[in-house]
Amino acid sequence: MKKMLCILLSALLILGAAGGCLAEATDYKAIYADRVGYVVDNFASWAEANGVSEYLKPYDEPLTVTMVHNYNNACETMIGKLGDKYGENYSSNRWTEIMKKCLNIDVQYDWWAHDDDYNTKLRMTMGASSLPDVFVVNSQSDVAQLAEAGQIIPLNDLMQKETLPEILDRWYMDNGLTLSMVTIDGKIYGFPQTLSHTDDAAYIFIRSDWMKELGIEEPKTIEDVWNIGYKFVEAGKAKYGVFFEAGQPSVMYDYLCGMCEAYHAYPESWVVTEDGKLQFGATQEAMKAPLRQLQKMYADGMIDPEFATKRATEAYEEVINSNIGLVFGPHWVMTDIMSMYELEDTKEVTWYCCAIPDSDGNIVPEAIKTNNRGFICINANCKNPEVAFKMLNLYHYASYYSNDPTWWGYEESYSRMIAPVWSTVKPTDNLDTYANLQKVFAANDPSLLEGKAVSYYGNITSSDYKKAWSWNQMFGTAEYTPMKVLKYLSDNGLLFYNAYVGAPSITYQDYWSTMDDLTTQMIIKIIMGADVDTTFDEYVKQWNAIGGATITQEANDWYAAKNQ
Repeated sequence: MKKMLCILLSALLILGAAGGCLAEATDYKAIYADRVGYVVDNFASWAEANGVSEYLKPYDEPLTVTMVHNYNNACETMIGKLGDKYGENYSSNRWTEIMKKCLNIDVQYDWWAHDDDYNTKLRMTMGASSLPDVFVVNSQSDVAQLAEAGQIIPLNDLMQKETLPEILDRWYMDNGLTLSMVTIDGKIYGFPQTLSHTDDAAYIFIRSDWMKELGIEEPKTIEDVWNIGYKFVEAGKAKYGVFFEAGQPSVMYDYLCGMCEAYHAYPESWVVTEDGKLQFGATQEAMKAPLRQLQKMYADGMIDPEFATKRATEAYEEVINSNIGLVFGPHWVMTDIMSMYELEDTKEVTWYCCAIPDSDGNIVPEAIKTNNRGFICINANCKNPEVAFKMLNLYHYASYYSNDPTWWGYEESYSRMIAPVWSTVKPTDNLDTYANLQKVFAANDPSLLEGKAVSYYGNITSSDYKKAWSWNQMFGTAEYTPMKVLKYLSDNGLLFYNAYVGAPSITYQDYWSTMDDLTTQMIIKIIMGADVDTTFDEYVKQWNAIGGATITQEANDWYAAKNQ
């Protein structure tokens, strides 16, 4: 009997402890109800107080809008976590709920597809004439084809009439460059899911712990930078002198552009030449110098011999395993290498970030792009085309003026990406976020946080060491950060836009992918030992013959008309 009583008491104690743990567990159902409830209860009064009620007026009767959408690997990971917390999925979530409860809009998805498959699936849908009411188009060429076929409508009047003025102002902060990407004969055929235009700005990252140990000074010229890579290898610290991969050609430019910019060459941008004409950067004579340097480094064993076949994730293993201590790339390189801090012997690893110098020690101008995650287009057969703008306006309210903007847009980093239409950030979003974070850290006052800075602050102060390290290296108070460099570039007029972003012509649509492949092949051939002058000059001839000469003329005609 005593034994039975002891067992019973033990069981009760366990249950009591479990009950206590459950009581302390996060109540995700309550969080979800609070965040959604706040938007439902307050969006109309906010709109009225700000004189924008006409932009957020709900439909009198339920309106069904059909859509298709895309996601990436990060989004896939995120939706799994949101599913565990709240039961959300791609087709039924916080965003679809407020569209229904606030605006009387029932969002029905025909399908979702991964980025790798989305464009192909959309083109099949285009060919079958079974497009939904509202959908994302990633390719400028696809937008042009849809417009030429009369499958989508121009949005000029709708944009002016139906878009919150604050969103419209943000779209024109780049002087209309992003919208010009989908403007044909003066008609705008899509509105952008905008991202920060400085996301792909390039920086130099160097292992500063190795620099300190070897007594290496901070580089002043690009030659100093390359010499540091050599010294790391000679000292037995590194296996290769610099990180580079071309196994994914589209990703290759994330690393190549910074290397080329050191020689005032811009392989992914249209640039204005001395005579005021446009030329595609990859065809400029200035490209020969960086290609010669990379060819030398490859011959010297400073570049991974498998650079042409390794994909980015595989290539980064060399950095994570301390086989490379010199990397050119965007600020988000730090998130790609943060897993090195899971290793026991890497806790003391430090990185130095600097702007890109030329041979004379001058900081070089950097090309930036009109950055977006596709354009929202509207089917010519859609009976209520204004619906896309109503959804965008509500997205903007929840993302900036609700009681928890971070929950809406940045929970698990990417919760905004499951909204029917999304992203209304400014072109200067990275710099604005950085400035807000520096203000918060200087005042030691998190109540000053705004927008996505709330999420970034959480990452910087995270108990997860590798996450805190990487985000502090990008946006925090670390001594050498890419955002500090970006602010210098911006303050000193050293950022310029790709000069040609016009809607693609028929020639562009037909031949650009072939020309792009030709450029990648030329770069790889030269790095691996082909004669620089002969190979490059032949490439330029072929590039022009395939369609480059025609597209260059079209680019110059567009540029001249734009600047009249």
